[in-house]
Amino acid sequence: EREWPLAYVPLLIDEKEWAEISAGLVQRADLFEAILADIYGPNRLIEKGILPAGLIAASPEYLRPIAGIRPASGHFLHMVAFELGRGPDGRWW
Repeated sequence: EREWPLAYVPLLIDEKEWAEISAGLVQRADLFEAILADIYGPNRLIEKGILPAGLIAASPEYLRPIAGIRPASGHFLHMVAFELGRGPDGRWW
């Protein structure tokens, strides 16, 4: 059981509100893509101390054999999912 139950009925969101939400989700997906491209590419985030090298190297999700290889599609991120929730103030989280 979750702290809050999931609704079985689809939630209708106003077009203007969805435009704002979707822009934020696209921005986050683009950020994830950029981080993955850096981790498997030039490693600037590690070099600048923004990401600890040990954290990446110790992750079972890190695929060392593909480091330095650019995907044929040009994208490292092939799928992404987000959970949305409305906060007590009515804003989306």
